[in-house]
Amino acid sequence: PLLLNYLSMIKESVIKLDHFILDILDYSRNSRMDTKMEEIDFKSLLHDITHDLQFINGHRHHVDIRINIKSNSTFVSDKTRLSIVLNNLISNAIRYSNPRIADPYTEINVEACNKEAKITVSDNGIGIRKELQDKIFEMFYRASETSTGSGLGLYIVKETVQKLKGNISVKSEPGKGTAFHLYIPGVE
Repeated sequence: PLLLNYLSMIKESVIKLDHFILDILDYSRNSRMDTKMEEIDFKSLLHDITHDLQFINGHRHHVDIRINIKSNSTFVSDKTRLSIVLNNLISNAIRYSNPRIADPYTEINVEACNKEAKITVSDNGIGIRKELQDKIFEMFYRASETSTGSGLGLYIVKETVQKLKGNISVKSEPGKGTAFHLYIPGVE
């Protein structure tokens, strides 16, 4: 049993280190990479992200992922940066789902036209206390003691959204869930 405990701790440390390295890579890419504009297929992009997030921390999650897309024209932006933002927000929604409820979900709503995309990533997870909501976008800040993250994810999200000349806001209530609202201008 002692050996199994050590192996379990090693596994947790490796997972944390892996997340930290991926966060550093995202941060580095965002700060160094040139902007590459291309047409965004939200259906395909979100399918790829949610497919890659099927197994978080080595096991399948039980969070229902709902995707709603309304788009009546072509939206052009930086696909890599948009992917970084959505991957972080959706993975957080899954990680911080509420284990005490029977039907955890993450919902992604996209309204896009050629001028802009309005995206909401919401959940019925554990939520974030009001007094912490202004701090969550700071580097290395973790709102939860149970967090396994590096405290870089939402900092990278905010920096990346700023590179896209957009903005992000959050509304949350402990025990009820969180909603991140994104506005990203399109490139005509």
